[in-house]
Amino acid sequence: MERALSDKPDRSRYFVQPEYESILLANHLTGAKDFLSLAGGTVVRSMPGRTTRRIELNLPDGSKLAAYLKCCEYKLPWPKHWLGLSSDAENGLESLNEWRQILALRKLGFRTAAPIAVGWRQVGNKICSFVMSAEIFGAVSGYDFWAASNDTKRRNFIPQLADLTRRFHQTGFIHKDFYLGHIFVAERDDELELTLIDLQRVLGPCKFRTRWLVKDFGSMLFALQKAGAKRATQLRFFKLYKGKQRLGATEKKFLRKSMKRAEWLHGRKPKHGEPDSE
Repeated sequence: MERALSDKPDRSRYFVQPEYESILLANHLTGAKDFLSLAGGTVVRSMPGRTTRRIELNLPDGSKLAAYLKCCEYKLPWPKHWLGLSSDAENGLESLNEWRQILALRKLGFRTAAPIAVGWRQVGNKICSFVMSAEIFGAVSGYDFWAASNDTKRRNFIPQLADLTRRFHQTGFIHKDFYLGHIFVAERDDELELTLIDLQRVLGPCKFRTRWLVKDFGSMLFALQKAGAKRATQLRFFKLYKGKQRLGATEKKFLRKSMKRAEWLHGRKPKHGEPDSE
């Protein structure tokens, strides 16, 4: 359970996982302002309103803990910035949503990056927020894994990707940015471990209409197509996702809609996190 810490005088809040509290204290990270003003590290992703950096925290034994610090900005609609943070404003924070989804998914048995801390601070009519998570040791993005793998590894990867996708949807979640770049893959003892990342837009748990599932699944089909997966591989992925060898009318309709979604994604300018912007 995370521990809540507060910096009320400057309209900020800060939550930390207890096992990391002493490490953060030793690195002089004791409030939201400290995280948001932290310098250094390597920028690994940058887009309007959101920047992610890889940083290293000092450990007592002299070693380093690699972590990712994602900072976001959210403009408060008038007149909320006069009133300070509200529950509605908090719910609009990508950082806080990612934190909550990480905790919820880990409780359900999904692999995510280990959460370290989250917080936010109001500056004028903006809320500046952050979420910090530990580096996933020995893992690479799904795109990099696919590109570096032979046919056997790729064949073994597809059932696990289908299983992850099916469980994610059946548990009542949608990703909204469901691409190979947002799944990290690690090979451990001849087994593949798939980890979900970039969960700031994830919604759930809820019972979503089919069109939301189609958007997620179609996005992954698009990613597989951009990675060079053959049509037979895509069909196998879909059959494993549905758990059926023979497709009925309902499954075929879902697949057609998903393929149409993938086709549409090919025709528009890629957003950050999609294949062409890796």
